[in-house]
Amino acid sequence: MQWRALLLCNLTLAAEAFSQTPDPYDAMRRAMESSISKQKASIAVQAASVKASPDGWFTTRWLTEADMVDEVSQGCERIPPAQLQAYIEDTARREGFTPDLLRAVISRESDFQPCAVSPKGAQGLMQLMPGTAADLGVQDPFDPKENISAGARFLGLMLDRYAGNIGLALAAYNAGPGRVDTYGGLPPIPETRNYVADIMDKLKVEPLPSPRTF
Repeated sequence: MQWRALLLCNLTLAAEAFSQTPDPYDAMRRAMESSISKQKASIAVQAASVKASPDGWFTTRWLTEADMVDEVSQGCERIPPAQLQAYIEDTARREGFTPDLLRAVISRESDFQPCAVSPKGAQGLMQLMPGTAADLGVQDPFDPKENISAGARFLGLMLDRYAGNIGLALAAYNAGPGRVDTYGGLPPIPETRNYVADIMDKLKVEPLPSPRTF
């Protein structure tokens, strides 16, 4: 009888210990739930901002600098750029352009706030639109490294498309390559022109840059 009582006691203690053991997948599950909730919020923001323009060409309003500042200020805590320095450098070199360009785009897009969502629904550090993120195979647009990797890949594709012209590549990143092609150059969109001018000024690049290896 004693051994049965001892066995029962041991089993009870083991069950209690197991129940108190942290679930190794709990943190991952919480992260996924957090990402999903942010993506749902992004979709809601995007849907609410959609409207036809007078000329019927644009389906969403263009972001102003005030919009960007207001929106990203409501995001999650800013990541100190130094924490991403090594990853930014490796990613930029892998895609064939300088880390300074990648840093400048991230700074302009989100001010290094990984949970930033724009009025148009762009997400994360490099403000990827949901469709673009899906095309690039992004699973979690709010994951800093995944967002940077995809954004850098897209920026690299735009640099290739426009033969290393940084101004046109930036315009395409901001407004879409279709609009750059339609206008045969920098689109007459104030937000896009300000976006390009701001980044190129930070990089000390001339208005008509050429090689990708500037």
